[in-house]
Parts: sequence; C-alpha cells; structure tokens
Amino acid sequence: MESQYQSIRPQLVARNFNGANTFLDSTKESFYSEKNRLLFYMDKGVVLQLAGRYKESNEFLEKAKQAAEDLWTESFSQHAVALIGNDNALAYQGEDFEHVLIHLLASLNYLAMDQWEDAQVEARQVTERLDQINRKYEGEARSVYADDAFSRWLAGRMRAIAGTHEALNDAWIDYRRALEVYDGAYRQFYGTRIPTLVLQDAILALRKLGASFADQLQDVTERYGDGGLPKEGFSDDYGEVMLIHQNGEAPFKVDDYWFANTPHGPLRIAFPRFVKKFPRIVGSRIVRIADKSVHVSELLEDVSSIAVRNLQDHMARIKTKAIARAVAKHVAGAIAQEVGRNQKNSTGGAVTQLVGLAWNIGNAVAEEADKRSWLTLPSEVRVARLFLPTGVHALELEFYTETGDVLVRLPVSVEVTPGKTSFLLYRTFL
Repeated sequence: MESQYQSIRPQLVARNFNGANTFLDSTKESFYSEKNRLLFYMDKGVVLQLAGRYKESNEFLEKAKQAAEDLWTESFSQHAVALIGNDNALAYQGEDFEHVLIHLLASLNYLAMDQWEDAQVEARQVTERLDQINRKYEGEARSVYADDAFSRWLAGRMRAIAGTHEALNDAWIDYRRALEVYDGAYRQFYGTRIPTLVLQDAILALRKLGASFADQLQDVTERYGDGGLPKEGFSDDYGEVMLIHQNGEAPFKVDDYWFANTPHGPLRIAFPRFVKKFPRIVGSRIVRIADKSVHVSELLEDVSSIAVRNLQDHMARIKTKAIARAVAKHVAGAIAQEVGRNQKNSTGGAVTQLVGLAWNIGNAVAEEADKRSWLTLPSEVRVARLFLPTGVHALELEFYTETGDVLVRLPVSVEVTPGKTSFLLYRTFL
C-alpha cells in the first residue's frame, strides 16, 4: 500500500491533482481491482476534492459508502479463503474510522459548494455510522472512537447558520456533545484538548438563546472558561472567515509479529500496526493584510491518533483471527507430514510429507498481515477563523514549521457577508 501511495505522492505534493486523478484511473485494474474497490473510491474522493471537483468527489464518496455497506457482512466463502491464505485475500472492508471519514469529507465538499443542509446531514451521519459500528462489537471491549467531536461541532455550525431559536437550540446540543467528547476521549486518548473556537461557538449559541439558557451558560463557563469570544462575534454587521486546513499524511501499516513454539515447530503470527508520519508543517494561520492581525488554527481532529488507537482497540479480535488461521494451517501441515510418514514406503507418501513440511515452513516464514489502508487521508484537521466587517478583504494563509518558517504562503481575497461564514479549504502534504 505504501509503495502505491509513494507513486502518486509527487503529484499530490506538486498540487497536480488532476494528474493524480489520472494516475488513479490508470492503476484501477492493476492495483485496486475488485477486492480493493473501496480504497479506489475513497482515494478518488480525496483527490477530486483536492482538485476542486467537489460534486465528482461526492459521487465517488457515495460509491465508497455503498461499497462499505455491501462489505459490512462478509460471506463464509471469503472467510474460508482468508483461513487458508490471509486477510489480503478478502475484499478490503475499511477500518471503522475510515467509514466515518467518508461522511466527513463529503460534508466538507458540501461546505465548498455552499450546500449547508447537505453538509449538516453528512456530519450527523457520522454519529449514526459510529453507533452502527459499535453495535457490531457488542460483547467485546467498546472502541474509544465512539463519537467524533469534530463532526459534532461541524453539524452544530451548519445548524447555527439558520439563526432561528430552534436551529440554535439544536446547534447547542451538538456543541455540548462536542465539548464532552473533546474533554473526554479526545483529551485522554488522542491528546486533543477542547479547541477555543468550539467553546466560543457554544457560548455564542447559548447567549443568543437568551435567559432560559442562563444556567447552562453558567455551567459551561465554570467548567471550560469563557472562550475569549471577540465582540465582533456578536455583531450583526460582521461575517466570518474560516480556514479548514487538512494537514499531513495518514499513517501507514506495517507487519508486527507474535511468535510461539509448538510441538511441530515455530509459529509466527502477523498482525498490522499503524506508523505515524510527522509533517514538517505543524500549524497554520490567517493573516489580515489591512491590520496584520494573525489568527492561528487549532487542532480539531487528530486523524493519525484516532487511526492508531482505533486499530489497537480491535487488536484482540485481529490477533484471535490471525492465530486461528495460523493454527489451522499449522495443523494441516502437521497432518500432511504424519500421513506422509505413515505412507513412507510410497512415492505419494514422500510427496505428502514434503508438502506438509513446506506448508509449516511457509507458515513460519511468510505469514503477512493486511496492510491496506486509506493513505490519501490527512494526518490532522486544523481550523482557524476571524470575524470581519462587510466587504472584500485581502488575506494571507500561512502554513509554518515548528521553528516558525513559513513553507506555504497563499494570498486570498474573500467577500464577507453579515452573519455568514465563508469557508476556505486547503491541504498541505509537507
């Protein structure tokens, strides 16, 4: 998988996204094939989004949703093939977090097309999908990734755009849940703390909802602080510019091994492990040219940490399956050797014994985990925003390293409308 990604990476880094899309099409049969169709649809969705072809991107993300649903229940015959060989013989079903991010990327496409209601629907479907996924694991340890804070906040933002009392009430419900998830699982397991802008949005919604929500406003500010919301956020004369920065590259899988000795020889069990890639770019900001004010992005979704933990949460099931497969292969090889020894005076018995020996040697040496994953995803999602008065504004987007060096500087001109949000989407790979 990683070698396939490295083949397309130069075009992504050079921002030749249409060229990257052509490359994907050229490898559809040779690399992706039918069993990797989910990966093909997901990669196409990402690359077309980067090319600004948002409608086409969503068409492939819809195909990805359908493929993920179709692959949800694997057939007995597929499991039988995997028991003889390995999981690479199966059609790739996708990791739990990958199923969720299909909806999130579709939501961002709708944002780019100013289709707020559709963006909201996709963001809310994240919760439904996670509920469905976790119901599948009843009886097992519950996954840490049981809710997505970024999608909760995004759904709230889309609701709040309507500005009605009912819409703000619904937005507050999403914001409240986002705060709880950030302060819970996201902080504990991914190291992602409550972003200031999420807290600000929650407080803004509560203040607009009025006196009947005073107790809830007090509870939020006592627990999380006041968020430092600028006065411009309350003005009907101001609009908002928001940068959604998809940064870095997704982690990739490598083989990890567990060894055991048996009466018939060594047994090696392979299972996958995610390895993070650490981008040179660590942050982003919006600079307003008129007054040189700087508005720094915050981390809202640590995709890499979610991926690593999500795989770890299901490692017991993965290892159990791998052990069962290895033991079955090992036993089959041992039986073949025993049959061969019992028939040692015949040519067929000698062949059978050699086959059994080769089977066990092969199992000890060549066992390989399924290392497929959605590698065109970003490592993280960061968000920056500023409030601006009505009119056209000259801005710069800056993407910088840990030492403060700006690796990418992008001038943009944005027309601001009172009470509205203008979304800017940008992806960095460095």
